[in-house]
Amino acid sequence: MKLRLVLLVAAALLFWPALSWAGSFYANITIVGTNPDAVVEATKDMGLVAIVVIGKPDAAVICEKTMDSKDDVYGRNLAKKLSKSLESVAVYVLNNDGKELLITTYAYGEKVFEYDSSPGVGKSPSIQGLENIESTFPSADVSRLRIALEGKYASADDKQVEIWNLFSLPYNVPGLGYRNLVDAKSRSEIGRQFGFQFVEVD
Repeated sequence: MKLRLVLLVAAALLFWPALSWAGSFYANITIVGTNPDAVVEATKDMGLVAIVVIGKPDAAVICEKTMDSKDDVYGRNLAKKLSKSLESVAVYVLNNDGKELLITTYAYGEKVFEYDSSPGVGKSPSIQGLENIESTFPSADVSRLRIALEGKYASADDKQVEIWNLFSLPYNVPGLGYRNLVDAKSRSEIGRQFGFQFVEVD
C-alpha cells in the first residue's frame, strides 16, 4: 500500500506542472466512504452546478461552481452538509494560487479538523483537531502529518500532495476545481493521465 501511494504521489508531481491550471486558485470537496454514484445523486438533489470526479471506489471529488468563487464559508458549509447527508467524511480544500492552503474535514456532519497555512502576516499555520486525525484517517502518521502541516514547501500544491498522501486520500492531484475542469480539453488531459472520469451536474 505504501509503495502504491508513493507511486501515485510521484505521478502527480510528475504530471501537474504540465497542466495549464497548475498553481491557480481552486476549491473542492473530497467525499470518502460513499459510493461515487451516491455522491453524484446528492449533488443533483441539492441543485448544485458541479463536476464530480469519479474513478475510485468509495470516494469522489466535487468541484462546484460557487465554491470556486473563493467563498470558503460556503465551501465549508457545503462540505458539512454533504458529510452529514452522505454519512461520510468530507474534506474541503481551498488552494489560493499555490500560496495558501485551507483544509476543513467533517465526519458525519461534525467538524474534526481544520488547517490554515497562512492565518495572517508573520503567523504560524493554524492547526485545530489534530487529535481527531487517527480516528478519521486510521492509516495517517500523525507525527509526519504535523511536520508537513508546520513545514515550509515551495508551494501550497506541494504541501497538499504530501498531506493527501498522509491522509491516504484518492485523487491526489492539485488543481481539481470547477473552473479548471469546465474546459473539456483539461478534463480529457487529466482523465487520460490519471484514469479519472467526470460527471457534469447542472
